Amino acid sequence: LMYRERVKGEAENRAIVNAVPDLLFRINKNGIILDCRKPDKMEFYLPPEQLIGKAYADLGPLSSTSLAEEAIEKAFNTNDVITFEYDHIINNKKNYYEARVIKLNADEALVVERDITEKKQSEEALRLSEDRFSRIFLHSPIATVITRVSDSKFVNVNDVFVKESGYTRDEIIGHTTIDLNLYVDIKDRERFLQLIQ
Repeated sequence: LMYRERVKGEAENRAIVNAVPDLLFRINKNGIILDCRKPDKMEFYLPPEQLIGKAYADLGPLSSTSLAEEAIEKAFNTNDVITFEYDHIINNKKNYYEARVIKLNADEALVVERDITEKKQSEEALRLSEDRFSRIFLHSPIATVITRVSDSKFVNVNDVFVKESGYTRDEIIGHTTIDLNLYVDIKDRERFLQLIQ
């Protein structure tokens, strides 16, 4: 009965491990890979069986070696989950990875490595988009403002608006058009707010 339960437990653990979409390394205290599992769809420059016996820190580019060594040492010394990121060129494509080092016992740790390339590319695309918007907003030849809908306070204004309003940027930000008396007829403001809601 105990044997059957142990076999069932091992099968369940294997199913859980196989469901994880990450690269898994079991390493010793010196960072040597004892076992490795790579998801079928994940790109990696070596098959898992060729990684056994190699130093985990040597797998990535030279720039990530010290990050990996420090993370492994810190995980064994603190019992904390230690996370670091690095990039690696595989098949002429820059890939980004997040690695988490988790101490399993006094002699072994698990490194869970996730491909975060899409996340990094999305972050970069968003940063570029925000940069483009910012340049257009700030350099527009038309007075342009950003206000919060919830309280109508100015969040940002461009230089043209500052010049035309006669106020400084600091006097404008955090205030409303009513605070600054910018409407000749307050009903114009109410009509505008109805249009945008």
